[in-house]
Order: sequence, then C-alpha cells, then structure tokens
Amino acid sequence: MTKPQVILTGFADEGVSKQLEKSIKEQFTAYAAIGLQYYSIRFIDVGNGTKNVMALTMDEIQTIREIQNDFGLNVSSIGSPIGKVKLVDEEDGTKNRYVP
Repeated sequence: MTKPQVILTGFADEGVSKQLEKSIKEQFTAYAAIGLQYYSIRFIDVGNGTKNVMALTMDEIQTIREIQNDFGLNVSSIGSPIGKVKLVDEEDGTKNRYVP
C-alpha cells in the first residue's frame, strides 16, 4: 500500500519582491532555495516582460519547461484570469473585462 503524499506548492510570483519584475530565474531561485519542488505559475517574465500564464507563447512555455527542469521544479497548477469577468458593463474598480 502506498502512503498518501502531501505536495506543498504556492504561487511562485509571490516569492519575489513586488517592486521587481517577476523574472523566471528570481522566482525559481526563491522556490528552489526553500526546497519546494512544485509551484503554481501565474505571472512570469521569460525575457519579454511580465505576462500571465494564459498570454505566453509556445516558445516561452518551452523556455519555462527547460529552466524549471534545471531548477528541479514542476507545475502543480496555473493561476489564470479565466472567470474574472464583469457581469455587467460598469466600472467596478477592478481590471476585469466585461464579456457579453
């Protein structure tokens, strides 16, 4: 019988200063330094500016995969803006879009 496993993870972009760009190496260095093997990808800078995971190109995703392997990391989940939409087309103080 196999024992249950607990996987510790978190948003990698929370591991770097809010004032800094969320560079891939800063994020992965912080996670590897504290011994985590899994992370949730949300905002990341692969060299073309900080983007949400949903806006990454296939080339950027491939770069992330190569670098995460170098750091011994794996993705546990993604943080996407899916579902963050306004229900009515009115200003509500958020950056969420209205999608009819």
